[in-house]
Amino acid sequence: MSDARQYKVLVLEDSPEDFELLKRRLSKTGLKLSIKHVVTKNEYAVNLEKFGPDIIISDYKLPEFDGLSALALAKERNPGIPFIMVSGFINDNFASETLKAGVTDYILKDRPERLGAAVERALREAEQRRLEEEYEKRSRELEEENVDLRERESRVKQLRRELETLRNELKRLE
Repeated sequence: MSDARQYKVLVLEDSPEDFELLKRRLSKTGLKLSIKHVVTKNEYAVNLEKFGPDIIISDYKLPEFDGLSALALAKERNPGIPFIMVSGFINDNFASETLKAGVTDYILKDRPERLGAAVERALREAEQRRLEEEYEKRSRELEEENVDLRERESRVKQLRRELETLRNELKRLE
């Protein structure tokens, strides 16, 4: 992962204290991060578009909606965006439910030391997916170009044969 790149982190958290703790943990990653803090569903929705985050960190329980709703909105707009869920309590059922829904990782609020590593891994995996998708796209484009070139080559051969036939007919008429 390039150390020169600045990553945009959208943090959906209603507790100012919890946001400050998350922010401190993020600052220890060594990554260049631009962090945008939002509290409401409306701020979140606006900043999904306006801020264009590379990763989202969301509290699970929020006054206006929950983390799974935030995840659904994010995936609707950017299916590949890494999404880390933060919660005060996570049981096996919760973990299973969030992972099935598309959460990249989840962090317990009483174990925030995992946040930095989770963010780094999520960004690295997202970058790898992006590069793989770009590779596949370019491969398809190259294959299409090859098909086009083969068709043109075939057409050129056909025209040469036709020209040769015309030349032979002209020679016969002379």
